[in-house]
Amino acid sequence: MTPASSRASSRAAAVGLAAALLAIVGFGLVRPYAVAVSDAAAQLEAQGRIAAGFRVLAEAPTRGEAEPADARELAALTLPRASTAQATALLQQTLKSFAADARVEIEGVQVLARAETKAAARLIVRLRGRADMSSLARFLYAVETARPVLVVEGLRVQARTAREAAGRELDLQIDVAAFTAESET
Repeated sequence: MTPASSRASSRAAAVGLAAALLAIVGFGLVRPYAVAVSDAAAQLEAQGRIAAGFRVLAEAPTRGEAEPADARELAALTLPRASTAQATALLQQTLKSFAADARVEIEGVQVLARAETKAAARLIVRLRGRADMSSLARFLYAVETARPVLVVEGLRVQARTAREAAGRELDLQIDVAAFTAESET
């Protein structure tokens, strides 16, 4: 090997070593920093969207000044605005209709205490009756998919003895709640 070729190979090795060192620095230090900066930018953008949402909420009308679309959506979820007696009667009639369609035998209906909230009143009706398992499933499905929204707040199911069954194996007690907007009168 001549001194010129050894110098050229030394230079090539030095250039290769410098390139390797730059690659290590680039991927070892610069790349993680760039990833951290892009993650921070994504978090900042997400926080900006949240802040924009809060600005929209702050500018939204206050309670009592609901937009017509909001009022329609609320009306679809609650019983019609009426007196407590009328709303309770509507709830009872709805549940009796569901029970008849599902072949649930109602033995008794009891209206439980009304609960007040800021924007709505919660009406609760307790049904006692008998049904087989498939009838109970159809009734519960009808209640849970109903509009206005009905909520099953309590469910007690008890099997009957073979002598008492007579085609209906289950005793039921179901507490169903509905909401009604406060009446203006």
